[in-house]
Amino acid sequence: MKKKSQIYNQIFIYILTIILISFILVYGYNAVQNFRSRAEQVSCLKFRNDMQNAVESISSDFGSVKRKDLQLCAPYSKACFVENFEMPVLDNNIDPIIKDSILSNTGKKYLLSRMCFA
Repeated sequence: MKKKSQIYNQIFIYILTIILISFILVYGYNAVQNFRSRAEQVSCLKFRNDMQNAVESISSDFGSVKRKDLQLCAPYSKACFVENFEMPVLDNNIDPIIKDSILSNTGKKYLLSRMCFA
């Protein structure tokens, strides 16, 4: 037969183990979420830099055409590029956020469906 002190010691060990495991799980979850968030930021910065480099590399070659494959960052599904020399004719099937940004003439060069790059 076990003594009462042994039972209390086991309960204390179980409670301590549960607290420690829950702390490790919460810390791990937060670390993974932070890592994902930073990976998305890096992906968006990479897209922005790749786009700027592609535009700068072809801007001096008037009339030339180069195909450049770029990968959008995670939360975005499409990109819209607008030249603001003249007021563009917009279709009715264009995304309303992009349409509003174009019509407001904010001077943004690269528009994404949920974010603008200056």
